[in-house]
Amino acid sequence: MVPLKKIKIKYLLLLAILPIFVITTALYTDGVTEAMNEKNELFSEERLITVVTASEGKSVQETIDGVMGEIGRFSLNTPQADDITMMMIRFNGTG
Repeated sequence: MVPLKKIKIKYLLLLAILPIFVITTALYTDGVTEAMNEKNELFSEERLITVVTASEGKSVQETIDGVMGEIGRFSLNTPQADDITMMMIRFNGTG
């Protein structure tokens, strides 16, 4: 399991300490976590964290596609009031 730390300025830092380490940073707008469904429930940071951690081992594009797909399934046809924007950066290095 990759430890997950929430940083105050709305991004997630995933860090695995191994002989070869990977740092993935996901930056996102509040439209991601505040996407609503028909019951006016928010997608939430908890759901975002669940989807991102479940994407361990996938490419950055696959992870973003997975998050966007999950937001789509969650919100169905509910119109969104805000933009939904994400950017991920992954660094693969050696320790």
